[in-house]
Amino acid sequence: MPIDYVGTIQRANLVDLATKAGSIMHQVCGEWRGNCPLHNGEDKNAFAVYRDKTGHQKWKCFSHECGQGDALDFVQEWLGYDKQTAFEYLEGDKKISPQELVELKTRQAIQAKKMLDEAIAFTQKAMEELISARAWERYHDNLENDEYRELWRLRGIPDVWQDIWQLGYCPEFRFGTKQGYLTTPTLSIPIFDTGEYPVNIRHRLLNPLTPNDKYRPEKAGLKATPFICDPELHFTADKILVCEGEVKSMVAYITLDDPSIQVIGLPGKSFHSDLVKKLKGHRVVVCLDPDAQEEANQLAKDCGGKVLQLRGKIDDIILEDGLGKQSLRNMLQDAKKPY
Repeated sequence: MPIDYVGTIQRANLVDLATKAGSIMHQVCGEWRGNCPLHNGEDKNAFAVYRDKTGHQKWKCFSHECGQGDALDFVQEWLGYDKQTAFEYLEGDKKISPQELVELKTRQAIQAKKMLDEAIAFTQKAMEELISARAWERYHDNLENDEYRELWRLRGIPDVWQDIWQLGYCPEFRFGTKQGYLTTPTLSIPIFDTGEYPVNIRHRLLNPLTPNDKYRPEKAGLKATPFICDPELHFTADKILVCEGEVKSMVAYITLDDPSIQVIGLPGKSFHSDLVKKLKGHRVVVCLDPDAQEEANQLAKDCGGKVLQLRGKIDDIILEDGLGKQSLRNMLQDAKKPY
């Protein structure tokens, strides 16, 4: 009798398998997200279980080289089984022995330690190169050309704040894509944490390949880090507004004009557990874009904050509708608990 691999794969529940492997899963925009159980990841959105165009469940790891595939692929990657043994596991004919569990945990611990060491070394090297090149200063010097300053003004950032945040312009930024290397002018945003030097530089591509492909880091290996509008205040503020994107956070911070309110711009819709830890204990309002309400509610739940839901992007409402300081402050006061 032929082996029915397809039927077994389709009957398997990848969310249950990922949970059993150690992931904490939650639903986001019609799919399941969680930390990757294959490499013991901490990013709670880096592993996805979704349905492809045929309606079948698939998985993918976005934060490491764990790969992607179906339930059979997952079991092979997770338990180190060959195809036949993985099939028997999915069918219920193969049980994990206590010895196999010990070996699995040992392999995962060794792999996690190796990955951590490699990531630290890679990041340190990238940081050293970033600081040595001092590219953010060169990009900021380009704003001596008023035409480039005007690009920032049109986004709601006046000259004084361009200088405070050391924003800049890069005439030719080269980056890799699946189609090869491309070059485009960019607006540069140095990301400062608490030190003297930036921990990253984000480039806003002025000629992106697609509307959703707008940003690139200065160097590979530097993790995506939130933009903190007031690095000196950092996370000591009692009130914190979390926006989606650096420019949105800048415009909101300038409009609020309140040094007691910290504004933080996420580099995307997802967030890391480290951010949640820093936000807990503060009066947090999360205001992400209209298409990220599930993520906004999840972040607010995790940190004990509230959600401000707007009909559009916060910077557009401020710039196009003339939303002022007092109106924005009132909106923060009226923010709701997440549903």
